[in-house]
Amino acid sequence: MKNNFYSTVSGLAFGFAAGLLPSAATAQTASTATGRVQTEAGAPIDYATVTLHRAADSMLVKTEFSDAKGEYRFEQLAAGKYRVSAAQVGYNRAWSAAFELPGSGVVAAITLRVNSATQLKEVQVVGQKPLFERQADRTIVNVEGSTLAVGNSTLEVLSRARA
Repeated sequence: MKNNFYSTVSGLAFGFAAGLLPSAATAQTASTATGRVQTEAGAPIDYATVTLHRAADSMLVKTEFSDAKGEYRFEQLAAGKYRVSAAQVGYNRAWSAAFELPGSGVVAAITLRVNSATQLKEVQVVGQKPLFERQADRTIVNVEGSTLAVGNSTLEVLSRARA
């Protein structure tokens, strides 16, 4: 048991010395990027999909969602140039300008424009019952909205429906 403990400790020490394991120096170089997603009117867009890309080749690095205030945060980022894209249902995807880390890490607000192709138009659903419904044991006459009901009494409507 002692041999396993000593071999583990010596392996970790060798890993730190050889630079194979992360050290405190690399943890200090990690940066954070923050920003905000909003509409053209300036209202925050909550739960938009915000994606961090490398600026050189648009390779995906991380994905987050904006919070209820439209704000997002990417943490533990390595130094380099990045771009942020944001998308939400009903809006066109928008991209930020390229920014470099380490730096301020604050990305200008990303403004999403409404996608007119996905906006719903007014829809009216109109249903009408058939005049006669045949069932196994009976026939149902739906006189509401039919010409049988206009200006006639109930007895007249029933006599015309039988004929």
